[in-house]
Amino acid sequence: MALGLWCAILCAGPGCAAPAEDKDSAAAEAPADTGPEQPSKDEDCAVLELKLVGPESPVVGDSITVILRCDGAPLVGTSVLRVTPLDNADVQDNVVTFTRSGPINVRLQVGSRAADVDLVVGA
Repeated sequence: MALGLWCAILCAGPGCAAPAEDKDSAAAEAPADTGPEQPSKDEDCAVLELKLVGPESPVVGDSITVILRCDGAPLVGTSVLRVTPLDNADVQDNVVTFTRSGPINVRLQVGSRAADVDLVVGA
């Protein structure tokens, strides 16, 4: 009986026990659930364009809505709409209202993608 107890004690030590599973290695082997597949940052738009909704030949007082599209789909997210020169138009959200005649550059950036267009505003 003492021999059986002695063997049980020896086998309970670190040499006889089953190896413990390393939680870090198990987590590294299991695939992480990241939700729906997202396009990688390396994928670019085949066609990146500005869509201008409004008159084709704008004049002072006209407004256009500016939308940046990637392969025909509108891009959404944090955006910056700029006009150059600043005094030639008022910008509200994604709408540009022309205040002076002459050449103007309209640029819209959504995230890391941007496009611009040059226009001539009539009097």
